[in-house]
Amino acid sequence: MNVKFVLSATATAFAVLVFVCLSAFQAKAAPVDVKTLYTIKAKNTSVKKGASATAGFAILLTKAGTKVHPQAPFKCSVSTSKGVTAKKKKLGHDDKTVAKDGKSVDVGVGVTGTALGDQTITLDCSFFVCTKDICARTSEKINVTAKVTK
Repeated sequence: MNVKFVLSATATAFAVLVFVCLSAFQAKAAPVDVKTLYTIKAKNTSVKKGASATAGFAILLTKAGTKVHPQAPFKCSVSTSKGVTAKKKKLGHDDKTVAKDGKSVDVGVGVTGTALGDQTITLDCSFFVCTKDICARTSEKINVTAKVTK
């Protein structure tokens, strides 16, 4: 009977050791904050009153292997202050350009200056940023300045 008890205790101890080791290997990595994978750079512009220019922003991808997903929804709604008008009120995939090296995505909208001074274009956007491990929706509200001159 003592032999059975020793074998049973040894088997139980071995099972616990295997469980602990396997649990350690299966520990999940901490979730990635998608906003750490990119930065936004506003692309301000200058435009003469009555003339047109392009205003926008760039998504700078900061981690190798990161991309703005080319098929997932990419949407920006555009609003402006009174002294500038936008050619489009909504932007999508057709309004963005991926750099040849894949490290940035440029988004632009045509604007026309209607009143002198600093005017604001607001782009309220949502898009998906992906790596080989995750693909997550993110949103940004970007204010771009258009300086309207004579």
